[in-house]
Amino acid sequence: MKEHLELQRLHTILTSQCGTNLDPQRELKLRVDLETNLFQSQCQIEKLTKELTDTSKRLTAVESKKSEIQEKNIKLTERVKQLELDCGDLREKLDESRDLVETLEFQVMEYETDDLETDRGDPVYPLWQLKLAKLVIMSSCYRQRMNRSPSRDRAEKGP
Repeated sequence: MKEHLELQRLHTILTSQCGTNLDPQRELKLRVDLETNLFQSQCQIEKLTKELTDTSKRLTAVESKKSEIQEKNIKLTERVKQLELDCGDLREKLDESRDLVETLEFQVMEYETDDLETDRGDPVYPLWQLKLAKLVIMSSCYRQRMNRSPSRDRAEKGP
């Protein structure tokens, strides 16, 4: 019995110096479990790092596409503004052209009226007749141009 007490006391001293109360098999199992957990954690860290890198690359690509789209949007906005200005200019030219047509038509009517009142023996008569014919031709050509559709004009001119 004394020997048994002595063995217990020595065992207690030994375990207190080693810092563990586990037997070597349990300690080995605990060490293997901890190493396994460490390996799994390192694998998880590598996996998350790779996902973070991939996500960063995708984010960079998305930001690049976003900036390209914004640049295209700015260019298209500027183009729309320019086309609106051009459209306004063309509308002004159209109004001016319509005014010119009305003026030409009025002049044609004046020439026709003057023609009826002009003496046929007057040497100026052929000159008035030529002016009248010229105005009629100009007016009819202009009307034809005005009545043409813009899409047909573009198709004839080509791209």
